[in-house]
Amino acid sequence: MSFRIKIFLSITSTVVFAVWIVAGVVSALVTQSFERRDAQRTATLVSQFHSEFDRRGAEVTRRLDAIASSDEIARITVDLGSSQYEPGRYVDQAQTLAREQSLDFLELVGPDGGIISSAEWPARFGYKEDWLLQSGDSKVFLKREDLADGAALGLIAVRTVRAGNGQLYIAGGQRLDKQFLHTLPQVEGLRVQLYNAFEAASPPLVREVQQQPRELTRTTPDAAITAIPLFGRDNLLLAILLVESSRSELASLKKYIQGTAFLVGTGAVLLGLLLSFWTASRVTKPL
Repeated sequence: MSFRIKIFLSITSTVVFAVWIVAGVVSALVTQSFERRDAQRTATLVSQFHSEFDRRGAEVTRRLDAIASSDEIARITVDLGSSQYEPGRYVDQAQTLAREQSLDFLELVGPDGGIISSAEWPARFGYKEDWLLQSGDSKVFLKREDLADGAALGLIAVRTVRAGNGQLYIAGGQRLDKQFLHTLPQVEGLRVQLYNAFEAASPPLVREVQQQPRELTRTTPDAAITAIPLFGRDNLLLAILLVESSRSELASLKKYIQGTAFLVGTGAVLLGLLLSFWTASRVTKPL
């Protein structure tokens, strides 16, 4: 190998190696910075989701308390404890009360657990809701609501009303769906989706959480996706919140860094070629 080629390889390899080391370090730092930012934005969005959940829950509680303290409920409760009570007399009452308080779900249930009136599914009159007999008054919780055309997810609270010898359970709330997500602040680069755990058609990450409930994050070249399980009573998985963060900006920036490194590396090869000829000439000419 000639002296000129040795100089050329030495200069070129040194410069190219240094360029790619710098490019790799910069790319890694940029990736870490983006991942930290995405994690912070995801955490902020999840916090906003829970804040809105609590706000909507407080609203449901206020409206359900208004129903529980109404004259209509007092009359129904007293009637339940009398010998003159006639099943079917109040079958439409839940729809009227739910409409007045803007509730999506409302059921009036007797002391034996039988439905007296249902706003969301009137045909369920007489069906048993035995879970209410052990619940008593409760704060807002997630619950699957069976409807005539399928199932839905609701923010539900329960109130128990007693008057005379009568006792009445009131379970009501609002739907948790895409409209709920629209109340969250829109964050550029983030997309939020809500999947019911009882839905069959769902993304692979959601199915993975359904099989083993826990928070998961998966990263692809295009996006970072975090799945957050949401539980109802008795720690039952009812929904999965999916937060998708676009990585297109990061991909573009990494591509730019790699392109710049390639150009600098090519320049280093040309520079090494020129320097090798110049150095070889300066050294060999006196000899």
